[in-house]
Amino acid sequence: MTVAVNESIGGTISGAVSPTCLNSGSGVLTLSGHLGTIVRWERNINSNGWTSIGNTGSTTFTEPNFYSAGTWQYRVVVKNGNCTEAYSSVANIVVDPASVGGSIGYADPICEGSSVSLTLNGSTGAILRWERRLGSGIWETVAQTTTIITDTPSSGGTWEYRAVVQSGNCNVVYSTSQTVVVNPTLTITLGANPEVCQTSASASLPYSATTGNPAGWILTFDAAAVSAGFNNPQNGSLTSAPGNIPFKVPYNIAVGVYHATLKIRTYSPVCFSTDYPVTITVGYSTVAGTASAGSTQVCRNSGTTLTLVGSVGSIQWQTNASGTWQDISGATSPTYVTPNLLAATSYRARVTSGSCSSMESNVVTITVDSEKPVLANCPTGTLTFAPDAGLCSASINTTTWGQSPAVSATDNCDTAPVINFTRSDGQTNSTFPIGSTTVTLTATDNNGNVSTGCTFTVLVRETTPPSITCPPGQTIFCAANIPAAYTTFAAFQAAGGTASDNAASGCGLSEGTFHLAAQVTSGSTITRTYEIADYSGNTATCNQVFTIISPPTVSITSPGFNITCAGSGFTIHSSVNSYSGTTHYQWQFKAFNGSSWTVVGGDTPSYSGTLANLGDQYRLIISQSTDFSNVSCTSISNELKFMDVTKPVFVIGNAPANQTICIANGATSASVTNIRLNNEDVADNCTTVFGDLAISYTINGGASVNGNLSEGTSFSLGTSTVVYTVADQSGNYETHTFTITVNENPALADITPDASGLTPDQGSTHSYSVPAEAGYTFTWSVEKEISSGNYSAVSPLITGQGSATVNITWGAATMPGDYRITVVKENNSTNCEATKTLNVKVLNVFNPFVKDYGNSCHNVTGETIIDWIVELSNNSMLGGTYNWSFKWRIKLEGTEIATGTESGVTALSKTISYTVNIGDGSEKNYRFEIYDVTDALGNQETNTTDDTDEVKIFAKPSIQF
Repeated sequence: MTVAVNESIGGTISGAVSPTCLNSGSGVLTLSGHLGTIVRWERNINSNGWTSIGNTGSTTFTEPNFYSAGTWQYRVVVKNGNCTEAYSSVANIVVDPASVGGSIGYADPICEGSSVSLTLNGSTGAILRWERRLGSGIWETVAQTTTIITDTPSSGGTWEYRAVVQSGNCNVVYSTSQTVVVNPTLTITLGANPEVCQTSASASLPYSATTGNPAGWILTFDAAAVSAGFNNPQNGSLTSAPGNIPFKVPYNIAVGVYHATLKIRTYSPVCFSTDYPVTITVGYSTVAGTASAGSTQVCRNSGTTLTLVGSVGSIQWQTNASGTWQDISGATSPTYVTPNLLAATSYRARVTSGSCSSMESNVVTITVDSEKPVLANCPTGTLTFAPDAGLCSASINTTTWGQSPAVSATDNCDTAPVINFTRSDGQTNSTFPIGSTTVTLTATDNNGNVSTGCTFTVLVRETTPPSITCPPGQTIFCAANIPAAYTTFAAFQAAGGTASDNAASGCGLSEGTFHLAAQVTSGSTITRTYEIADYSGNTATCNQVFTIISPPTVSITSPGFNITCAGSGFTIHSSVNSYSGTTHYQWQFKAFNGSSWTVVGGDTPSYSGTLANLGDQYRLIISQSTDFSNVSCTSISNELKFMDVTKPVFVIGNAPANQTICIANGATSASVTNIRLNNEDVADNCTTVFGDLAISYTINGGASVNGNLSEGTSFSLGTSTVVYTVADQSGNYETHTFTITVNENPALADITPDASGLTPDQGSTHSYSVPAEAGYTFTWSVEKEISSGNYSAVSPLITGQGSATVNITWGAATMPGDYRITVVKENNSTNCEATKTLNVKVLNVFNPFVKDYGNSCHNVTGETIIDWIVELSNNSMLGGTYNWSFKWRIKLEGTEIATGTESGVTALSKTISYTVNIGDGSEKNYRFEIYDVTDALGNQETNTTDDTDEVKIFAKPSIQF
């Protein structure tokens, strides 16, 4: 009798990763070295007792989520036959709670050089370190690991702190960050120390720059300053630099130097600067004194002495001789001698005592003599003189003026005042022209004082009158066209008039006296009388006669005006009937659909231009003068309107064409494009801008709609007829007709496969169909999915192409995988179509398997051979080709002891032989596995459940019972 002795061995669990973190997974726990069947896996959480977690028969287990912190334990219950159950080793996994960074409590702003205390609240895990950074700079380590830290920032600015926390083996996390505002060191750059006057009530300390954004200042005076009366301390707000710090000074304080110290500060946080020494110097007040002059009036080129008394401070004499007060160089004594004066001049003294404000004395003004000379024997009335022979003037003695005694002048200061005369004609000589000249005499002394003047008239004249002849008369359209009367002798001469005088040239005829003396109307004639005088006042006259007639008629023509396009050139000619006198022309233009006429062109009988728009109009007005405003004195021509009589043309090949459109089954209309007219569709001989054409359309003979069809206009099922009408600016029009036919795509049901058509095997043929319907063609195709959502066309054998039912042969060479079958149903009349697809999966039939060798018992020790046979299943035959390959390995008690590769196997089966050694009463467990199994096409085997065989080899013990 043979007795086989067995036992249950629990084995060992490996793969446990500990510690780990809350809400993570365990990874794969693997049982090895066991003997027997796995009854169940068990788990013990935080010593609360072992509970079953199932997983019977499996050597592996994965815990998907550790949902609580603590110690998780795992073990496996193994039973070998009827033996007692055994437990595997226990796998312990410590689950740490998740890291929580927490938050840092608020910290008040601090001053530079001070420390800040920060507290971390609500964290979970150990504090690895604290970190800080200035502004948005790089984080730097603060080597402290407690929940409460004290740290001194290295500079002013905005600092940010955070803590780095880790719970066990969990992820490292950061706390929320906390901002700490560090006010920079306070400094101030002061200007000069103030100097003030005894009578000052305040002073200011200048500063040019600060740091640390100070908001206030404190000025503290020493005991001597406080004793003298300074308020102590004094403080106030500090403005942006540059600026001044104002402080109070006791009025009429004793002269001297006083001392204080200045601090600047912030309020939030409360920070102070170091002390800055300040000195205040108080000086005597300024007294301007009183200025006086030895004489306040002097003669021309004479001076005087100025004196200042009762002043306190340094003296600087000033003058405003230049219009503004200026210092007099070197004039710093109580007395000052002025220079010789030519005009009134003012003086004052400016006095300054130390740093006190300057003060000015009273002003002393020195004037120069202003008494006028007196004239004697001055002429009166009119003095008459004859012109010199052959001249237009008379030479007069301007000392005696033809009188005795001569004119003289006396003055209180000047013994010989100068007598001058002025003439009304602006001349300064003693030669007087024909006519009246007003003369004024004055006397001027050497101080520039001018006497009161005396005035009289000098008359030079002769007695012979001039002669005058008028320009010829004219024939005029109407009284309003009579030219204006001549207002100047030059205009009179330009029109042909003449006048002369017997006196010397240049002084006989006085052209400035020319004027219209009278104008008399009698019936259709108007008579004008003109008069002129010579310089002696003698006059002459002449007459000019005008005759009035009615305006003549005028007409205009232009060749081809009814076929001229906008932008083309043209010329208009005029004809005036029965008139050959002076004619002026005014061409006028009125735009198409315009309401008013505009003047164009020049004063010519013809006009040439470029037509701006069709429908533009022209006319001509003629007048005897250039004034065309009086209608009764003008003649207006006929009006010419430029038009075009050529129709627009639709461009064949460009204009919208007939369209047939298919729409989804069940839809009732289609949105249609390529139906809108544009500038390439219509041509017109006179229209360059497409928008200037008038467009309208009708659909199926309905109401006409102004404008263009919109792209995407909806058309219903059936045929619609569209008629476009396009008109140019001249009203010429043309039509264009096209049709829109809308058909419905056919209905198509889903593809129906035969019984196993959704998962066909390689080498199989299956039927696929949709409902058949007369008048339709069915086109079938197959695609293979090469990546997710991407397909490539393949060409399996399709029998029955064109019909509603086909047979598809998935050949032996068809690669297994996902495929898409597509059928297109097309209406043979309208060519509208519908599409359906069906996804199928071609299965791999290639399935080698390992035959069961069975267990073996031997009577003696020694060697034995195990023959493992790897064989193809019946349906693995791919077109009679057996060129298949595989790899194998042999394990003894779980340890790999042999491997091999079999390539290009051409038989239906392959035997792998292996020699094993056995000992007295021993038992050995062998496992044979095949893997990387591929068929002749390189396809991997998909069914691996039959690719292993377990073999037990027993040896009978030498002791027999």
